[in-house]
Amino acid sequence: MKCFFDQAKLIEEYWHMTQIAAYRGNRENETEQVLYSAIDAFKQLIRTMKLSRKIKNPIAYYYGILTEKFEELYFSEIYELKRDL
Repeated sequence: MKCFFDQAKLIEEYWHMTQIAAYRGNRENETEQVLYSAIDAFKQLIRTMKLSRKIKNPIAYYYGILTEKFEELYFSEIYELKRDL
C-alpha cells in the first residue's frame, strides 16, 4: 500500500478496516486468508480508482469489497460441506 498512499495513518486505517471485516466474517484467526483477501480487495480498489470512477469514500469501498469476499468464502465453505454430505 505504501506505493499508493504515503501517510502511515491512512494505511493503518485500511488495516483497521481489514481487521473489522475479518472479525465480522469470523476470520480473525485465519491470518493468511485475511491477508490474501485484503491484498485482493486493495487491488480491486486501486483498479476502480484508476479507471477514473469517482469513489466518495475509498475506505468504505474497500471495507465493502472485503465483506463481500468474506461472504463468498463463507458460502463456498457451506457449499463444500453440503457437497461432502
